Amino acid sequence: MPASVVQRRIALLPASTADEDAAPLRLIESMLWAFQGTTSASWQIATPVDVADIAVVSGTARNASIEAWRDSGRPLIVITTADAPPVADEHVLLYPFRATQFLKILNQLDARLSQPVPAASGSPVNGANQNSWGFIDALRTLREVQNSEVWLAGTQGRLTRFWVKGDGSEYATDTVVLQEIRRGAFPYDAVQLRRAEAPPSHRELRSTAELQWFAGYHAGTQLAPGLDESTPYRLTRWPNFGLIRPMPSQIRATALLAAGALTVGELARRGQLTLAEATQTLNALEACGLLQTVLPGSAAQNPSPPATESPQPPGGIRSLLRLIRKRLGLGDSR
Repeated sequence: MPASVVQRRIALLPASTADEDAAPLRLIESMLWAFQGTTSASWQIATPVDVADIAVVSGTARNASIEAWRDSGRPLIVITTADAPPVADEHVLLYPFRATQFLKILNQLDARLSQPVPAASGSPVNGANQNSWGFIDALRTLREVQNSEVWLAGTQGRLTRFWVKGDGSEYATDTVVLQEIRRGAFPYDAVQLRRAEAPPSHRELRSTAELQWFAGYHAGTQLAPGLDESTPYRLTRWPNFGLIRPMPSQIRATALLAAGALTVGELARRGQLTLAEATQTLNALEACGLLQTVLPGSAAQNPSPPATESPQPPGGIRSLLRLIRKRLGLGDSR
C-alpha cells in the first residue's frame, strides 16, 4: 500500500445477536473488501474496537458498547429499516442500501477526520454552518422514513430550538430562530434531534424546504458534497420562492438552470454572478433535491422547462421571472 494512503479503522457494533442486525454488518464487510483501492482512505475492520476511527451500528437497540461509543463523540453510522423507530443520528443508512451510499459516507468521514482541529477563534457564522450538510442529510432521511406520526425536537442543551415532523415535511420554531436560519447564523452543529411531543399550537407550521434552502445556501462557498465543478446541472422543479423570498441573484441563477444544464463556472459567467453566488445557489438547490446531473450531449441537456409549484404564466421563463419579481417587490427587469 502506498505510504500516502491513510489507513482508517472501522468498528462493527451489532445492536443485538439477531440475524436481522448481523446481516447488514456482513454486507458492510463485503463492501469494504470490494472498495479496496477505490476509497480516499484504506478502511480496515478494527480489532479491538477501541482503536477504531468510526463505528457502524446495526439496529436501534441500545447496549453498553454502543452507548460508550456515542459518549466518545466519534463518528457513528447507523443502519436501520424503514419500519423501525426513527433515529436522529447524522449518518443513517436504510437497509437494504446501495454500495454508493455507504461509499459516499466513508469519503465524507475521511475528509472530516483529515481536517485539522479548528482554532478557538474564528468567524461565528462559519462555525455555525460547519455541520449544515449533516443536518440536511438528516432531513432527507426523515423524508425517506416517512413517519408522519412522530415529531422530533432540535435541542441545544436544555433549550428546544425547533420541531421537525417525522416525515421531514414541516417544522416549527419561533421568530428568533427563524431569523438565525434565514441569515445563516443558526448553529446546526450544536443541535441534536430527539423524539418529542408535537410543537405548541401557537407555533406556525412551515415547510422544511425553507430549512433546507437556507442551510444549503449558507453552508459555505465550497460546492456541496456530491457536486463537482466540472459537471453540468439543471433544475428539475422550481423552488417555493414565495416562501424563500430569494435575492435577484438567486432568481437569475435558478432561471438559467431551468433553461439548460450548466457547470458552476458557466452559471457564474452567464448569470453575471460571482463564483460564490453561483456556488451557494447550486448548494441551496441541491439541499432541496432540485438538481439533476446532466451528461454532455444527452437529451436532458436542453430539456423542456421544469415543473413549477403553480401554473407557469404565458410567455415562458421571462414572464415567470417578471411575475416573481413583481410579487416579491423587486421591480421589473426586462
